[in-house]
Amino acid sequence: MFLSRLLCPDGRPAVILRQGREAAVLKTTPDDPALWVGSEDRLADVILRRGLGDPVDVEELSAQGRLLLPVWAGEAVHLPLTVGEMPLPLVQVRPGHPVQTAPGLTFEGGIAALVRSGDGGSVVGWVQFHLVTSTALGLRQLSFGPELALGDDNPGGGGTGVLSAADGRHRSFPLPQTGQWDGMADPTAPAGALVLRRMSRWLIRPALAQGHVSLESCHGGVGLPLRTPLLAMDQPATPEQAMIGPA
Repeated sequence: MFLSRLLCPDGRPAVILRQGREAAVLKTTPDDPALWVGSEDRLADVILRRGLGDPVDVEELSAQGRLLLPVWAGEAVHLPLTVGEMPLPLVQVRPGHPVQTAPGLTFEGGIAALVRSGDGGSVVGWVQFHLVTSTALGLRQLSFGPELALGDDNPGGGGTGVLSAADGRHRSFPLPQTGQWDGMADPTAPAGALVLRRMSRWLIRPALAQGHVSLESCHGGVGLPLRTPLLAMDQPATPEQAMIGPA
């Protein structure tokens, strides 16, 4: 069961629930914070009790760049630093929106558990993530989703990554399976905050990333592929890219 958020033509968000190839908009107030409040009820049960509305083609919506980050818009997501990672500002980028690249970047991805700080480390769900860190830009750019796999069971699947060049050439590489998380809370995140805990991690060497225009990854059990266009720092965004900016 997968959860995602849609940007409607009128600018309002909507919540989508997908099971298999069937997906529908939820009958709920857009971005209702109650969807993310921890309680004794399972998140999936809370959502199902609200009912389903119109069916949608979530794969097509993802391809069009109309999906938002799969969390309530009012909540920032924290990504704890790993060993040797620079403490730069973290910018959240919605799925399908380009990230800027510059000299000295590092590019990584993987599967992360979405947990709520101060809630005993309970897992809300699982997402794919892409993270670009650049000292030249002075920031970290984080994209995750496009779907949230509900439940606390580790999806554990490997997968495939694809780097695409402007001339249409593709370079594929295998993605690792998830590892184990110790369940400890992140001491730097405020109580009640959403935190991404990396369960698997893969890195792309800066030299390999140069000359490519997009990265796509697809891990087993974590939903639709996550695609991130790569935009050079001196390269202007196209009108299509400008239409799918962060929201």
